[in-house]
Amino acid sequence: MQRFVYALSSMQTIPEEDRDDHFLEIMGLIEKYIDEHCVHSNVTDLIDIDPDTSRSITYCEICYKTVL
Repeated sequence: MQRFVYALSSMQTIPEEDRDDHFLEIMGLIEKYIDEHCVHSNVTDLIDIDPDTSRSITYCEICYKTVL
């Protein structure tokens, strides 16, 4: 699973103006694969909004998808 997450993360660094329809299709397929096959392991963490404010978030520590 980590290889798919890494591949998607790498693809997201490509500037949007350089992404054609085939590129976007591949990204969509990888996202779909991760959504369908990740055995989520959710964790809750605090993120800093600014120096005086934090917010609690829950995300999967495998695919990093945020849980709403």
